[in-house]
Amino acid sequence: MMKLFLVMLLLPLSVACGDGQRPEPSPTAASPVPVVRENSGHLIFSWFDGGTAATATRPGDVPEAHRKEVRVQDPTIPPEKRNPSIVYLADLTRTDAKGNFRVRAIAREEWERRRHPQQTADAAPVAENGDVIMYVTPFCPHCKKARKWLLEQQIPYREVDLEKDPEAAAALARKGQSQGVSTSGVPIFEINGRLVPGFSPEDIRRALSAPPAPPPPPAAPPQAPPATRAVI
Repeated sequence: MMKLFLVMLLLPLSVACGDGQRPEPSPTAASPVPVVRENSGHLIFSWFDGGTAATATRPGDVPEAHRKEVRVQDPTIPPEKRNPSIVYLADLTRTDAKGNFRVRAIAREEWERRRHPQQTADAAPVAENGDVIMYVTPFCPHCKKARKWLLEQQIPYREVDLEKDPEAAAALARKGQSQGVSTSGVPIFEINGRLVPGFSPEDIRRALSAPPAPPPPPAAPPQAPPATRAVI
């Protein structure tokens, strides 16, 4: 009887403690879906107008021509609750019975493929539509300061953890080499096609207001090896 009592007493503790680690969130888990209403003022809507990225914070400020499908981001959602592989699109032409605009999710790869049809599969992530990419590593104090500032300024952004994504780290190193920018420290921002090393609000604002960087020149086709002659 005493043994049964001890087992029942220790069982909840073993279940609660486990191995002391929390399970990692699923990489396919969706981010919280933004709730979009006519009076929403904390969201960021972005679209392209004549090849130029434009943003607004209220549905009524989105031009009629772009209201059918506009990207929506909620900067108040903390980064750890976001899924960087998902993009949310809002239809601002009609509301449901609760007064909410319809929001749907698509894969970021599909979104970028629609915006950059010639982008290669091994290219670095593309910052677009007012979207800022912040390259980080775990336990980076300057990354935490930058994250807090971006949220306060309501600047849409997404994070790329260089330690968890070695392919992105390699692509970033190649891009840094082509732009003459060191990629040895973090955070590093990519804004309008340009890399901005370190956290400087002034540099980030300057990059956001600058015109997009010209696309890189196409890679030169491989040259055929010189012909050889047989020696008799």
